[in-house]
Amino acid sequence: MNYNYCHHIGLDPASPEFGDRSTEFRLDATDADLVDVIHTDSSGFVLLSGFGAAQPLGDIDFYPNEGVKQPGCPESSVGGIISGIGSGSISEAANSVKCSHSRAWVYFTESINSNCHFYAHKCRTAAGFEQGECLGCSATGCPIMGYDADKTTERGTFYLSTSDRAPFCGHEFFVEVVVSGTSQDTYGEFFVTLIGSKATSEELKLETKMMSLYHGVVERHVVASHIDLGTIQQVKLKFERAHDLHALGASRDVRIHSVTIQPTESTQK
Repeated sequence: MNYNYCHHIGLDPASPEFGDRSTEFRLDATDADLVDVIHTDSSGFVLLSGFGAAQPLGDIDFYPNEGVKQPGCPESSVGGIISGIGSGSISEAANSVKCSHSRAWVYFTESINSNCHFYAHKCRTAAGFEQGECLGCSATGCPIMGYDADKTTERGTFYLSTSDRAPFCGHEFFVEVVVSGTSQDTYGEFFVTLIGSKATSEELKLETKMMSLYHGVVERHVVASHIDLGTIQQVKLKFERAHDLHALGASRDVRIHSVTIQPTESTQK
């Protein structure tokens, strides 16, 4: 008896007009023997957030960068429109709107043409992944987002981080920054530079948005460098205070108690 294996791949399936529809009218796990989905632009109101579906739709659902705003893309579609029109470029405005949504097929294409693997980690929530609760791989290895997704037997929701520019596939590191108990309250963002035995990373933004930083707070995030760094030997941490109303009265400096770096694939589950 001949049997044809059927594998469907969803590249940021649309939410508008489909998000609340029954499975008869949208992608779901029963559509094929294997359905894997890459979510890149999935949350809330379209103009302010994204065009893609946030809910898991397949047997395997990948959420790069939490599946929401992709690194290197505008903070929101509205922001991209305003920026593009303000600069007099309609094409720039259009590209900004679709930036995160189109990253799904960009990642998939890169997974075919690159020797780098988009390793992903099984986790119940994006917050859990960012907090370092789902580091490491199972005995069979981490599932790979993209072309090789069918090589895993695991099912569920998986998270990973990417670089902010091509090549997007990168080497992930969990970063924990503990602010000193004597530090004054401030508002801004951290950037890390990782110095390894093979190379030095680009400057990596620790979070996609500004953070309130007060004494004793702990910031945990997963970052990705497209460079193979080898064994991490040093880390440089830079703080930039915000320049908006949130920063009024905020300290220009922040005192750090400790910084911890860990490769995400280094711990067996």
